[in-house]
Order: sequence, then C-alpha cells, then structure tokens
Amino acid sequence: MLDHSMLPQGTQVSQQVFRNQGGLTTTDWQVWVKPRNASLVMLYLLGAGGGGGGGLTGAAGVARGGGSGGGSGASVRLLIPAYLLPDRLYLMVPRGAAGAAASAAGTAGPRAYVSSMANQVAAAFLIAVSGAADAGAGVAGTATTNAGGAGSTVATSALAFGFGLGLFSANAGQAGSAGGAGTGAAGTAVTWGGGGIQVSGGAGGGGTPVANTDAAGGAITGAGLFPTIAGGAAAAGAGGHGIHLLRNPIWATCGGSGGGTAGAAGTAGRGGDAELGSGGGGGGGGVTGGAGGRGGDGLILITTW
Repeated sequence: MLDHSMLPQGTQVSQQVFRNQGGLTTTDWQVWVKPRNASLVMLYLLGAGGGGGGGLTGAAGVARGGGSGGGSGASVRLLIPAYLLPDRLYLMVPRGAAGAAASAAGTAGPRAYVSSMANQVAAAFLIAVSGAADAGAGVAGTATTNAGGAGSTVATSALAFGFGLGLFSANAGQAGSAGGAGTGAAGTAVTWGGGGIQVSGGAGGGGTPVANTDAAGGAITGAGLFPTIAGGAAAAGAGGHGIHLLRNPIWATCGGSGGGTAGAAGTAGRGGDAELGSGGGGGGGGVTGGAGGRGGDGLILITTW
C-alpha cells in the first residue's frame, strides 16, 4: 500500500519572496519560518550576476577594446517534504556584483544559499545553493580581444546535503559576451534564452581602432516574448539597463547592454546595469573608457503547500 501522507492536503499555498536587503557579504542572512501544517516545500534560488568590465582607456590614435559583459547567476529548484526541514532556515540572498571602472575587470557575482544554520555554507549545513561557482566578472578592454565573464556553473548533489532529501533540478548561468576588439568593432550581443535560463549574461562594450572610428555596444537580443535591449550608440552612448519582465506566461530578466565608444575624445558609454540574476554590460573603449554595469541581485522564492 502506498503512503501518500506527504502529498499536499487541500489547496492552501504560501509563497514568500526574499530579496537582497542591501548587505554585501555572506554574513547578511534572513530567516524563513516553516508554516504550520506544511506538507511540501519548493525552494528556488537564483545567484547574483557578475559586474561588467570597463572599456580600455587610451589616447586617440591607439587601439582600445570594449569591456566584456558579466556572466549570469545559476538557478536551482528543490522540492522537499516539509517534515525533513527544520522549523527555521537561514537564507543568504546576494547583492549583484559591482561594475568596473575604466580599464578594470568587474566583480564576480555571489551565489545564493539556504542553510540550516546562519553563517554556514559548508555542504554539511546547506539545504541548497544556486550554483557550483560564482558568476564570472566581465574582463577589462584590451588592445585586441577579450572574453565574456563565465556564467555560474551548475549545482551538483555534492554541494548541499539537502539535495539528497528531495528532488532538484539545476541550470547553469549564461556567459557574458566579449567586448569589441581594439581593431574597431561593435560589442558582441547576447541572445536572451540562449543559456536555457530565464536570465542572461551582459553584452560587451564597443571597441575603437587607431582611426578613432566609433562603434556601438552589444545588444541583448530578445527572443519570444522578451524584447531586445539595444546597445549604446556609437559616439559614447550608454548601454541599456536590463529589464524585469512579469508578463504571463513568463517571468524573466536580462543583463545590461554594452556601451558605445569615444574614439576621438571624451568618455565612452558605460555598460548597462542588470536586473535580477543577470550580468552587467561592458563599457566602451575610448579616450576615457566607459565603466562596466552592475550585476543583478540574487533571489530566493519559497513556496509551501
């Protein structure tokens, strides 16, 4: 005879949304209290996005590449019987990574954690973690080419003891795209949804050559119901900020697009800031390089039946 006592009884559903509270470190924990009479709990964790790289600064007449986009956070879902969880869980919802100054690399995007004890992220304490590594930072512009920040890698069962108590699925983050080469090229675009996750990496900033011709930043190319976010225009246009789409039937966010160049004079366009879990855009190359955009904050959703 099958025992169905762990399955949800009735139709009462509770969902709580936990966002970053402004804290910068893994000591900034929030508390979740298990509702009375809960049967099943679904955890959704999304890590923070990496910051975009700064465009290369250099005098007019030299090659100056754009900064690359930051990678996105990874995500994980865990469905677990409520009786296997303690009455309190401790949540670390990370702040999005800072974008870089001109000619500098961005900052990596931290992961999200659900732990049985505050300030503990070792596997023996963890119920779930969003990924196996932090989202990669965007690289600073160079005179040649660069690569985008890596997406946060996929979570595995070895990372948290809680993954052995329920059913979980995990998705790796999407990498940011490369900045435009110093030979003169637009920043590389990112295709939303290309990473199989509802967030995106950031796009690269434009690069300008010795001839000082200007190039645009890379776009976030939309797909399906998600729109395109144009890159910053040639001649110092700022990259577009990411958006948070709450439209049935999808929930999705995207990274910032790349900044345009300033080949002959002035400051290049900065990369756009990202929305939840996505990567910041890279800054354009110029006489003064553009700054990188900020990565998006992480997110934790907890649903109980």
